[in-house]
Amino acid sequence: MNNEKVMPLGVILDDTKDEITKEIIKIQKKRGIPSYLLDFIVSGILADIRDLKSREYVAEMTKEEENGGYNAGLEKDT
Repeated sequence: MNNEKVMPLGVILDDTKDEITKEIIKIQKKRGIPSYLLDFIVSGILADIRDLKSREYVAEMTKEEENGGYNAGLEKDT
């Protein structure tokens, strides 16, 4: 039996958010970008990430459809 502890998802998400925030602030200071422009940049990045997420969902759904689809716990009509 594997006794490795898995880090809770909430901790992973919080750590990742903190890491990304620190990098964004570091870049903001390095380039002298005011916060109102940083807001515009981060909003654009968020839109790009949402697009990537949608593409991942489509790719996953296509893959599953090719493999017979998901079983949502419902019996298929025979």
